[in-house]
Amino acid sequence: MLDYRLIDYKATLTKDGKTYIDLLSKVWQNKTPNNGKVIVVNEFYVARPDLISLALYGSDEYADVLCKINGISNPFELNENDLLFCPNIEYIREACKFSSGPSEMVQTDKDEISAPVQTFQKRYDSKRSPNEQIIGDTNYVIDKSLGLIFY
Repeated sequence: MLDYRLIDYKATLTKDGKTYIDLLSKVWQNKTPNNGKVIVVNEFYVARPDLISLALYGSDEYADVLCKINGISNPFELNENDLLFCPNIEYIREACKFSSGPSEMVQTDKDEISAPVQTFQKRYDSKRSPNEQIIGDTNYVIDKSLGLIFY
């Protein structure tokens, strides 16, 4: 399951008691990466930036950042032998900031702006759909001695 985090940094707008996410608000600070590495996508990571993030950073939550940095709008277009620039984790933490406000496309005269976005909590009860994971569930095993992720 792709669990992109950049949306958590987007500005929200509250109007008439309803909260909306401003998808056009900027969260990525245009800073030049000072170091990182380039990797070649192998057959195991085709269309899986979440597994690449897991292998590089120990967490799948940076998959959307890898896509953003490399200009990938659809993670399913990630193919074998593609080159990905993977910055160090310090750069990622510094470059991704909470939005300072809504995008210029939003009329803000009557809107209340707040950040971060309230995230959806998954249900722990039996009413959840069969394909919905419970928070903390994993469907992979990391073997650090071999440097592999088994899915």
